[in-house]
Amino acid sequence: MRFEKKDIEEDSPYYDPVILSGNRNQSETTIHGWPSFFFGIPFAGVGAAGLLMMAGVIPVAPEKINGPQWMIWIFAGFFLFAGLSFMTHGLKGALRRKAIEQLKRRRATSPWEWDFAWSRIGFSRPKWKKPAKTFTMFFIFLVFLAPFNWWAFVSGEKSFILYFVVGLFDLLTVGIFCQFVYHFLQYLKYGTSRILFFAFPFHLGGVLKVGLEGLPNRALIEDLELNLRFIEERYEVRGTGKNRRSEVVCYQKYLDRRKLKAEEIPLGPVFEMEWPLPDNADYVSRLSERPARFWELEVKASTPGVDYDEQFLLPVYERP
Repeated sequence: MRFEKKDIEEDSPYYDPVILSGNRNQSETTIHGWPSFFFGIPFAGVGAAGLLMMAGVIPVAPEKINGPQWMIWIFAGFFLFAGLSFMTHGLKGALRRKAIEQLKRRRATSPWEWDFAWSRIGFSRPKWKKPAKTFTMFFIFLVFLAPFNWWAFVSGEKSFILYFVVGLFDLLTVGIFCQFVYHFLQYLKYGTSRILFFAFPFHLGGVLKVGLEGLPNRALIEDLELNLRFIEERYEVRGTGKNRRSEVVCYQKYLDRRKLKAEEIPLGPVFEMEWPLPDNADYVSRLSERPARFWELEVKASTPGVDYDEQFLLPVYERP
């Protein structure tokens, strides 16, 4: 199916600089490389010291331990886990950056060779990763909140503010679990989809020719939404005072939206599409950078029960 520029809906402009919600950013955190490695050392040290104290390796007076020992084990474990996570993330990032710089010097005019681990055939994101990631987040919240729930509802501490704050986070944990269930049902219903590249790479000012494998049966689709967009990540500081924090924010800087009815979707195992790409150097992919810049094709299909929802990265670069 070929999409022309004149077919773009009036409420779907090419340039649409809005903040996107959802977990689509490529940057896991706002700190990378060696800064992330050294940032994690104090956390890992505190966690390791706490575990050694609870194990009796480091002597500690029993009267200095306030509360159940299992709470100390949990907090120490979390500090160690957080520190090791930052250290691992930083070390992997530093090694990846070194390898990219070496490739960049040899292939400066072919950024698609070093910018991302592209397959020339296509792109797919294992569907199981989304429920697995959501379940991991749920488990972390569940374990981390266990001491606070003991403090609020078992220890005898009577504080409405404490009840309210802990209860609020408990509701958030329930919401994350519901999200995990939804993603798991999506995985069971649809499995893994893949975008096929009919050329590699794609160039700004040219045509994006791709095919989608794994789209739900046309008989089940009520309507189909396709969003071709360019996303630019930014690191922004949110909050004030002690609540200031740095976050990864995704800005949609280009959007080409199409909406199709079921009868407009071609039959066949592969849904072929052609999209015109803007001739603008500001929209070149930089997936290796942090914050990143990248192209994505989002496909949403309304079906009975759990809907289809998937995002695919696209190799769009300037002509050499």
